[in-house]
Amino acid sequence: MRKDIIMKFTAATVENTYITPVEIKEYIKTTYLDTGKMTETKTEADSIVTKTLTFDTVESKVEWLEDATLLANGENRIQFNQNKGVTETIENRTQTMETNEITV
Repeated sequence: MRKDIIMKFTAATVENTYITPVEIKEYIKTTYLDTGKMTETKTEADSIVTKTLTFDTVESKVEWLEDATLLANGENRIQFNQNKGVTETIENRTQTMETNEITV
């Protein structure tokens, strides 16, 4: 049974969203994307940016959530978004693909 462990970030405006520094993008790429621990998709429509992170295991998601480098970047992003009036929501869920059952 395959499970997708998902985090979805939605910001209410495209032009004011936080731009992740290059070194953080490279860290995410080498630590999570290149290793297969996570995949990432991003969509932009009607001034809404949605980024969906799908983790291969619960352990990989916990590693992401506890990663000191990403926590520091997250604090910067949250402060930036607050200063710009950007609304950000984060959805955490696990979806079992065979039954389409979602656990938040």
